[in-house]
Amino acid sequence: MNFEKIRLLNPRICTVNVLLTVSLLIASSTGCTGVSNSNKTATEMAGGFEFFKGNLKKRVGVASFENKTLAEGQRFELFLQTNLSQTIQKDCPEIILETPGDAKYQNILGTPPKMGTGWIDSFALSMAGRELGLNAIVTGALADISGIKEKRGILWFKNSRNFLQIQIAVEVYDTETGAKILDEVLIHQTEVDESDFQLIQSKNIPRMSLINDEIVDIATEMGEKVCDAVADLAWSGYISSVNGEKIVISSGSNIGVMPGNVFEVRAIGKIIKGINGHHFVMTGKKTGKIQIVSVYPDRSEAVLLSGNEIRVGSPIRRSNK
Repeated sequence: MNFEKIRLLNPRICTVNVLLTVSLLIASSTGCTGVSNSNKTATEMAGGFEFFKGNLKKRVGVASFENKTLAEGQRFELFLQTNLSQTIQKDCPEIILETPGDAKYQNILGTPPKMGTGWIDSFALSMAGRELGLNAIVTGALADISGIKEKRGILWFKNSRNFLQIQIAVEVYDTETGAKILDEVLIHQTEVDESDFQLIQSKNIPRMSLINDEIVDIATEMGEKVCDAVADLAWSGYISSVNGEKIVISSGSNIGVMPGNVFEVRAIGKIIKGINGHHFVMTGKKTGKIQIVSVYPDRSEAVLLSGNEIRVGSPIRRSNK
C-alpha cells in the first residue's frame, strides 16, 4: 500500500484515490452493470430457457485486517473490520457478505496469501475466491495512529492545535482478473487536548472510546466506497467441478440462481505479468453455454447446451439471449 500520495482535503478527513494500474483488464473484458435495490431476480421464458433480466447478488469476502500500529493489543483492527462489514450489509443488501466468524469462513481469507515482497498475492487470493464463489475480496489495514501538531486559523490568528490522526487502507480485488477495483487510504483527524496528545506521542494510546469513535466514522465512509466499487463490477460465477455430463457451479439459490437459467461459459484467459511480481488473468473467449437443472443454497448443477472447453475454474456470465 502506497502512503506517499496523501492529500489533505480538510481538517477532519482526507482521502487518497489511487489509480488502478490494471483497470483496462476489466474494461476490455467485462461490461459494467448497476446494482438494483430490489432483492428479486426477474426472469423471462424464451424458447424453453429462463434468461436473466434482473441482477444476481454478488458474494464478497472480507479478509482479516492487519494492524500495523503499535496499538496491537487493543484489537482496533477487529473493531474496524466488524464496523465495515455492518456498513456494507446495511447499505448494500444486494451483496452477500462472508466475514470472519461465519460458519463457512475460509482460512485463506483469515490469512491472505503474500508474496516474498510482503505484498498480498492477488493472483493466489483471486483463485481462492473463485473456489469459494466470491466476486470480490476486501482487504485492508489499520496503518497508523499518531498525534500531530498543526497551526490552524487565519493570518495572525493562527494557533497551534493538537490532533489525533488515524490512517486506514482498503483494497478490493476482482476475483475474475485479480485486479484491484478499489485502492484507497483514508485519513481522519480529530482535535485532542494536550494530555491525550502527549499519551499518543508516547504510543500510550488513550481512551479507547476516542479511537473507536473515529473508526466508526471511517468504516462508514469506507463501506460506501466498497459498495460503489462492487456495484460497478460485472457478476461472474465459476465452474467448480466437471464430471462427465454433470457440471457444478459455485453459486446457488442464495445469490438468485434458479433452475432453467442459462449461462455463457468463458475460457480461462491468458495470465499476464504486472509490476512488482503480480499476475493477472484476462477473460477468455466464449466457449459454450450451460443450463441449470438443480439448485442448492451455495451451488448449482448444470448440463451442457453447447460448446466445449468447459473446465474447472472457467468463469460464467449471465446469458441474455
